[in-house]
Amino acid sequence: MMKGMRIRRRRRREDSWKRTVNRRDDTIYKRVANVIVFSVPIAVICLVANVIMRMKDVYSYSLSASGIIGATTVSTSEDELLGLITNFMTGKTDEFALMENSEFDPEQIFSVLDQQAMTDARHVLDIMLMIGVVMLVLSVVAYWLLIRWRVREIFMKRFKVCVGVFAVLEILNILTVCIAPLRAATWGLLIPMEFPDGDNLVLLLSDAFPRQVVMFEAIAGVFAMLLIGYLTWNVAGRRKMFRRF
Repeated sequence: MMKGMRIRRRRRREDSWKRTVNRRDDTIYKRVANVIVFSVPIAVICLVANVIMRMKDVYSYSLSASGIIGATTVSTSEDELLGLITNFMTGKTDEFALMENSEFDPEQIFSVLDQQAMTDARHVLDIMLMIGVVMLVLSVVAYWLLIRWRVREIFMKRFKVCVGVFAVLEILNILTVCIAPLRAATWGLLIPMEFPDGDNLVLLLSDAFPRQVVMFEAIAGVFAMLLIGYLTWNVAGRRKMFRRF
């Protein structure tokens, strides 16, 4: 009888220890899963912004949509302008300068303020790129751990929250770009927003350029999240993927 009581007490202690360990494990799982709630959307937004703002096609679309090259007195070609912008934004050159195509007294098309604005914009993109890469690495590590631990339910719950966070951040990004007072209060702290009348940079890119950029960013961001969601579902949404590797 005494032996049976000792066995029961030992089993109770073992069960209590297992429950404690499971609670600790759940806490670790949830903390790691919480990483993807913010790391994934921030990585997507930062990296997509870098791709869009450094892509030649975006500026080509803006110039073609406005038709400003043919309507302005600025003496330059679209190819020269696109080459300058993309080379500068991708870091191939550090000088944002372009001379007029004129035989008589050619002048610089862009002012010192234009140079400063583009330099600040590239600097902001460089910072966003670094943040995006760090968030991407954190996301990959968190995904790897969650897949190895096979905590399907926790994984999927946090990813759904992650999608909601992305939607909120994307909406805020759209609002701060499309609403002039918000743009001045946010992006205006990082990039010069006040230009003199007739400034060539504003004239060539037009007032619609920021809205066009944020539109492209939103579309690309949604596609990126759909791809990530598809991959996440394939590794976390299907129970068969959580068998032993």
